[in-house]
Amino acid sequence: MPKLLVIAAISLVPLAAFADDAHAPSVEINIYNNAPASAPTPPPVEPVEAAPVITPIVAPIVAPVEAPIVAPGVAPVVVAPAPQVDADPCARGWWRGRYAGKRRGFLGIGFAKGHMELEDETEGKTKSFIARAQGRRGFGIELELARGELGADESKTVGGSLFKAFGKRRLMPYVIAGGGRGVIEREGGGEDRMRYMEAGGGLMLKLRRFAIGVDMRRGVRRVDEAEAVAPVTMDGAAPSVVTPTDEDDRAKYVRGRVMALVTF
Repeated sequence: MPKLLVIAAISLVPLAAFADDAHAPSVEINIYNNAPASAPTPPPVEPVEAAPVITPIVAPIVAPVEAPIVAPGVAPVVVAPAPQVDADPCARGWWRGRYAGKRRGFLGIGFAKGHMELEDETEGKTKSFIARAQGRRGFGIELELARGELGADESKTVGGSLFKAFGKRRLMPYVIAGGGRGVIEREGGGEDRMRYMEAGGGLMLKLRRFAIGVDMRRGVRRVDEAEAVAPVTMDGAAPSVVTPTDEDDRAKYVRGRVMALVTF
Protein backbone atom coordinates (compact mmCIF):
# COMPACT_ATOMS: atom_id res chain seq x y z
CA MET A 1 0.00 0.00 0.00
CA PRO A 2 2.67 2.60 0.71
CA LYS A 3 4.36 1.71 -2.52
CA LEU A 4 1.15 2.48 -4.41
CA LEU A 5 0.88 5.93 -2.81
CA VAL A 6 4.48 6.76 -3.72
CA ILE A 7 3.92 5.70 -7.33
CA ALA A 8 0.69 7.79 -7.54
CA ALA A 9 2.47 10.84 -6.17
CA ILE A 10 5.33 10.47 -8.64
CA SER A 11 2.85 10.16 -11.53
CA LEU A 12 0.99 13.34 -10.53
CA VAL A 13 4.13 15.54 -10.44
CA PRO A 14 4.29 16.10 -14.26
CA LEU A 15 0.59 16.95 -14.39
CA ALA A 16 0.97 19.59 -11.70
CA ALA A 17 3.93 21.11 -13.55
CA PHE A 18 1.95 21.16 -16.76
CA ALA A 19 -0.95 22.98 -15.02
CA ASP A 20 1.43 25.59 -13.66
CA ASP A 21 2.92 26.16 -17.13
CA ALA A 22 -0.57 26.78 -18.60
CA HIS A 23 -1.12 29.79 -16.28
CA ALA A 24 2.40 31.32 -16.77
CA PRO A 25 2.87 34.09 -19.38
CA SER A 26 4.09 32.87 -22.72
CA VAL A 27 7.19 34.25 -24.35
CA GLU A 28 7.57 34.09 -28.10
CA ILE A 29 11.05 33.34 -29.37
CA ASN A 30 12.13 34.85 -32.69
CA ILE A 31 14.28 32.33 -34.43
CA TYR A 32 15.88 35.04 -36.68
CA ASN A 33 17.29 37.53 -34.17
CA ASN A 34 16.68 35.68 -30.93
CA ALA A 35 14.89 38.80 -29.41
CA PRO A 36 11.57 38.71 -27.61
CA ALA A 37 8.65 40.29 -29.44
CA SER A 38 7.48 43.68 -28.12
CA ALA A 39 4.26 43.90 -26.28
CA PRO A 40 1.29 45.55 -28.11
CA THR A 41 1.08 49.40 -27.85
CA PRO A 42 -1.76 50.52 -25.63
CA PRO A 43 -4.31 52.93 -27.23
CA PRO A 44 -3.70 56.70 -26.66
CA VAL A 45 -5.49 58.29 -23.77
CA GLU A 46 -7.43 61.48 -24.68
CA PRO A 47 -6.80 64.44 -22.30
CA VAL A 48 -9.71 65.46 -20.19
CA GLU A 49 -10.43 69.23 -20.20
CA ALA A 50 -10.86 70.82 -16.83
CA ALA A 51 -14.15 72.46 -16.15
CA PRO A 52 -14.02 76.34 -16.31
CA VAL A 53 -13.86 78.11 -13.02
CA ILE A 54 -16.83 80.47 -12.64
CA THR A 55 -16.25 83.40 -10.30
CA PRO A 56 -19.44 84.44 -8.62
CA ILE A 57 -20.39 88.13 -9.04
CA VAL A 58 -20.98 89.74 -5.72
CA ALA A 59 -23.26 92.79 -5.73
CA PRO A 60 -21.86 95.84 -3.89
CA ILE A 61 -23.17 96.34 -0.46
CA VAL A 62 -24.99 99.67 -0.18
CA ALA A 63 -25.55 101.07 3.22
CA PRO A 64 -29.19 101.74 3.87
CA VAL A 65 -30.19 105.39 3.83
CA GLU A 66 -32.09 106.39 6.82
CA ALA A 67 -35.10 108.53 6.14
CA PRO A 68 -35.14 111.82 8.01
CA ILE A 69 -37.29 111.85 11.08
CA VAL A 70 -40.09 114.34 10.63
CA ALA A 71 -42.26 115.37 13.49
CA PRO A 72 -45.91 114.65 12.95
CA GLY A 73 -47.79 117.57 11.44
CA VAL A 74 -44.61 119.23 10.03
CA ALA A 75 -44.00 119.16 6.26
CA PRO A 76 -40.49 118.08 5.17
CA VAL A 77 -38.21 120.80 3.84
CA VAL A 78 -37.27 120.25 0.20
CA VAL A 79 -34.18 122.15 -1.03
CA ALA A 80 -34.56 123.08 -4.71
CA PRO A 81 -31.43 123.01 -6.90
CA ALA A 82 -29.86 126.36 -7.64
CA PRO A 83 -30.87 127.72 -11.06
CA GLN A 84 -28.18 127.66 -13.72
CA VAL A 85 -26.92 131.14 -14.46
CA ASP A 86 -25.52 131.87 -17.90
CA ALA A 87 -21.98 133.19 -17.55
CA ASP A 88 -22.64 135.57 -20.43
CA PRO A 89 -26.33 136.53 -20.71
CA CYS A 90 -25.62 138.28 -24.01
CA ALA A 91 -24.08 135.21 -25.62
CA ARG A 92 -27.24 134.57 -27.62
CA GLY A 93 -27.96 138.19 -28.40
CA TRP A 94 -28.26 139.10 -32.05
CA TRP A 95 -25.49 141.67 -31.67
CA ARG A 96 -23.04 138.96 -30.61
CA GLY A 97 -23.06 137.50 -34.09
CA ARG A 98 -21.35 134.43 -35.37
CA TYR A 99 -18.01 135.16 -33.69
CA ALA A 100 -19.14 135.94 -30.15
CA GLY A 101 -16.32 136.98 -27.89
CA LYS A 102 -13.90 137.39 -30.72
CA ARG A 103 -13.26 140.63 -32.56
CA ARG A 104 -12.34 140.42 -36.21
CA GLY A 105 -10.50 143.02 -38.21
CA PHE A 106 -12.16 144.42 -41.30
CA LEU A 107 -11.76 146.78 -44.23
CA GLY A 108 -14.65 148.98 -45.25
CA ILE A 109 -15.46 151.60 -47.86
CA GLY A 110 -18.55 153.77 -48.07
CA PHE A 111 -20.08 157.21 -47.93
CA ALA A 112 -21.10 159.67 -45.24
CA LYS A 113 -23.32 162.71 -44.95
CA GLY A 114 -22.97 165.27 -42.21
CA HIS A 115 -23.80 168.67 -40.81
CA MET A 116 -21.26 171.34 -39.85
CA GLU A 117 -21.58 174.51 -37.80
CA LEU A 118 -19.01 177.21 -37.11
CA GLU A 119 -18.78 179.16 -33.89
CA ASP A 120 -20.32 182.20 -35.63
CA GLU A 121 -23.43 180.05 -36.27
CA THR A 122 -22.67 179.58 -39.96
CA GLU A 123 -24.04 176.18 -40.98
CA GLY A 124 -23.37 173.87 -43.87
CA LYS A 125 -23.54 170.31 -45.20
CA THR A 126 -20.81 167.83 -46.07
CA LYS A 127 -20.55 164.72 -48.19
CA SER A 128 -17.55 162.41 -48.06
CA PHE A 129 -16.05 159.18 -49.31
CA ILE A 130 -14.62 157.01 -46.49
CA ALA A 131 -12.17 154.12 -46.34
CA ARG A 132 -11.65 152.39 -42.98
CA ALA A 133 -9.34 149.62 -41.78
CA GLN A 134 -9.65 148.18 -38.28
CA GLY A 135 -7.43 145.59 -36.60
CA ARG A 136 -8.23 142.82 -34.13
CA ARG A 137 -7.32 144.98 -31.12
CA GLY A 138 -9.70 147.78 -32.13
CA PHE A 139 -7.12 150.22 -33.48
CA GLY A 140 -7.75 151.55 -36.97
CA ILE A 141 -7.23 154.25 -39.53
CA GLU A 142 -9.70 156.27 -41.59
CA LEU A 143 -9.19 158.23 -44.80
CA GLU A 144 -11.76 160.81 -45.87
CA LEU A 145 -12.30 162.81 -49.06
CA ALA A 146 -14.94 165.44 -48.29
CA ARG A 147 -16.79 168.17 -50.09
CA GLY A 148 -18.85 170.72 -48.20
CA GLU A 149 -21.01 173.78 -48.57
CA LEU A 150 -20.64 176.32 -45.82
CA GLY A 151 -22.76 179.38 -46.42
CA ALA A 152 -21.90 180.73 -49.86
CA ASP A 153 -18.48 179.01 -49.92
CA GLU A 154 -17.49 175.51 -50.94
CA SER A 155 -14.69 173.43 -49.45
CA LYS A 156 -12.71 170.37 -50.55
CA THR A 157 -10.64 168.53 -47.97
CA VAL A 158 -8.48 165.44 -47.64
CA GLY A 159 -7.94 164.07 -44.14
CA GLY A 160 -6.94 161.10 -42.07
CA SER A 161 -7.80 159.93 -38.58
CA LEU A 162 -6.82 157.30 -36.03
CA PHE A 163 -9.49 155.62 -33.94
CA LYS A 164 -9.83 153.04 -31.18
CA ALA A 165 -12.91 150.82 -30.94
CA PHE A 166 -13.97 149.19 -27.66
CA GLY A 167 -15.85 146.01 -26.89
CA LYS A 168 -16.10 142.65 -28.63
CA ARG A 169 -19.71 142.88 -29.71
CA ARG A 170 -21.06 144.11 -32.97
CA LEU A 171 -22.09 147.40 -31.43
CA MET A 172 -18.77 149.17 -30.83
CA PRO A 173 -18.16 152.66 -29.41
CA TYR A 174 -14.96 154.35 -30.49
CA VAL A 175 -12.90 157.52 -30.09
CA ILE A 176 -11.27 159.26 -33.03
CA ALA A 177 -8.81 162.08 -33.70
CA GLY A 178 -7.24 163.40 -36.88
CA GLY A 179 -6.69 166.28 -39.23
CA GLY A 180 -6.24 167.29 -42.85
CA ARG A 181 -5.88 170.00 -45.45
CA GLY A 182 -8.03 171.51 -48.15
CA VAL A 183 -9.15 174.56 -50.07
CA ILE A 184 -12.07 176.93 -49.72
CA GLU A 185 -13.60 178.33 -52.89
CA ARG A 186 -15.01 181.74 -52.10
CA GLU A 187 -18.19 183.09 -53.57
CA GLY A 188 -16.32 185.92 -55.31
CA GLY A 189 -13.97 183.52 -57.13
CA GLY A 190 -11.04 183.52 -54.73
CA GLU A 191 -9.49 180.42 -53.22
CA ASP A 192 -8.00 180.00 -49.76
CA ARG A 193 -6.07 177.11 -48.29
CA MET A 194 -7.04 175.64 -44.96
CA ARG A 195 -5.86 173.18 -42.31
CA TYR A 196 -7.91 171.53 -39.61
CA MET A 197 -7.62 169.28 -36.55
CA GLU A 198 -10.47 167.54 -34.77
CA ALA A 199 -11.35 164.89 -32.19
CA GLY A 200 -14.52 163.14 -31.09
CA GLY A 201 -16.28 159.84 -30.65
CA GLY A 202 -18.92 157.67 -32.23
CA LEU A 203 -20.79 154.39 -32.31
CA MET A 204 -20.70 151.74 -35.04
CA LEU A 205 -22.86 148.71 -35.66
CA LYS A 206 -20.85 146.07 -37.49
CA LEU A 207 -22.87 143.45 -39.35
CA ARG A 208 -21.50 140.61 -41.44
CA ARG A 209 -20.97 142.53 -44.70
CA PHE A 210 -22.27 145.94 -43.75
CA ALA A 211 -21.63 148.58 -41.12
CA ILE A 212 -23.37 151.78 -40.15
CA GLY A 213 -22.15 154.41 -37.74
CA VAL A 214 -22.58 157.88 -36.36
CA ASP A 215 -20.05 160.19 -34.77
CA MET A 216 -19.60 163.75 -33.51
CA ARG A 217 -16.40 165.82 -33.69
CA ARG A 218 -15.17 169.15 -32.49
CA GLY A 219 -12.28 170.86 -34.25
CA VAL A 220 -10.42 173.98 -35.21
CA ARG A 221 -9.61 175.06 -38.75
CA ARG A 222 -7.13 177.67 -39.85
CA VAL A 223 -7.49 179.50 -43.16
CA ASP A 224 -4.27 180.53 -44.90
CA GLU A 225 -5.46 183.50 -46.95
CA ALA A 226 -3.57 184.39 -50.09
CA GLU A 227 -1.56 187.56 -50.09
CA ALA A 228 -3.48 190.47 -51.57
CA VAL A 229 -1.67 192.73 -54.09
CA ALA A 230 -2.64 196.38 -54.21
CA PRO A 231 -3.48 197.82 -57.66
CA VAL A 232 -0.86 199.74 -59.61
CA THR A 233 -1.00 203.51 -59.03
CA MET A 234 -0.97 206.17 -61.78
CA ASP A 235 2.46 207.47 -60.83
CA GLY A 236 4.08 204.13 -61.76
CA ALA A 237 5.05 203.15 -58.23
CA ALA A 238 5.60 199.44 -57.51
CA PRO A 239 2.57 197.60 -56.21
CA SER A 240 2.55 196.94 -52.50
CA VAL A 241 1.81 193.59 -50.92
CA VAL A 242 -0.83 193.61 -48.22
CA THR A 243 -0.52 190.73 -45.72
CA PRO A 244 -3.74 189.82 -43.94
CA THR A 245 -3.83 189.87 -40.17
CA ASP A 246 -4.14 186.75 -38.01
CA GLU A 247 -7.11 187.96 -36.02
CA ASP A 248 -9.82 185.95 -37.81
CA ASP A 249 -7.86 183.11 -39.47
CA ARG A 250 -8.98 180.46 -36.94
CA ALA A 251 -12.48 179.19 -36.40
CA LYS A 252 -13.89 176.45 -34.17
CA TYR A 253 -16.54 174.15 -35.50
CA VAL A 254 -18.69 171.13 -34.66
CA ARG A 255 -19.70 168.49 -37.18
CA GLY A 256 -21.59 165.22 -37.12
CA ARG A 257 -21.73 162.37 -39.61
CA VAL A 258 -23.85 159.37 -40.49
CA MET A 259 -21.97 156.76 -42.52
CA ALA A 260 -22.62 153.45 -44.23
CA LEU A 261 -19.82 151.04 -45.17
CA VAL A 262 -19.48 147.83 -47.11
CA THR A 263 -17.01 145.65 -45.19
CA PHE A 264 -14.65 142.88 -46.25
